[in-house]
Amino acid sequence: TNGTYVNGKLIKKHALQNGDVITIGHHQMRFSDQEANEPDQDEFEKTMVIPAGQQDADQLIRAERAAECAVEEARAKSPPAQNYSEAATAVKLAPEEAEGLEPPPPPTPAAAPPPPPQAEKKEDFRPSATLTSVDTEGNPNILASGKLQVLSGNFAGRELELTKALTTLGRPGVQVAAVTRRPEGYYIVHVESGKEGDYPLVNGESIGVKARKLEDNDVLQLAGVKMGFYVS
Repeated sequence: TNGTYVNGKLIKKHALQNGDVITIGHHQMRFSDQEANEPDQDEFEKTMVIPAGQQDADQLIRAERAAECAVEEARAKSPPAQNYSEAATAVKLAPEEAEGLEPPPPPTPAAAPPPPPQAEKKEDFRPSATLTSVDTEGNPNILASGKLQVLSGNFAGRELELTKALTTLGRPGVQVAAVTRRPEGYYIVHVESGKEGDYPLVNGESIGVKARKLEDNDVLQLAGVKMGFYVS
């Protein structure tokens, strides 16, 4: 009754091409022709994904800092842990019982074992590197893997796995944003645009200058391209 759409257009009859996105009600399906010759499967990445070497370093640093500020704000808004008085109220202890409730004394530290003999100093010692971002690739216990799927345009149906600590997307001079991958989740932040105040959209709302945390099934609009964000 609501009709059938292919790549966002209402159709009565349509010859399906590899990568077409079919919309029926609230569901979307991507048609995949395994026999099709797909030499341009990564054309979306070549067009929309900007290598770090081609992006202004200062802009990327500002994007990282904006994501860090968003993480800190989220932590500050999280409810503090219950103290002992609140815990007593939660379990409904009698007043005389709650009055005598004290935190347990800290455990007495055990005697430290004697230090092991100092190892022979190696000549090939290397100083540890300073990490400016966290890449949790290959550790699903820290963060579920995220991906973007194109919902409009010539690349509808294309998918991009967000495996890097920082993925820069868009078109320089038009609109560019960065998606940062952190243990707390994925954040999108505006990097630059051709028009002042022209920020990417998430679910139809401008993200502004601050980083915004992405949630499963969010819809991004960047440089005229709509993309769905999904976690698995």
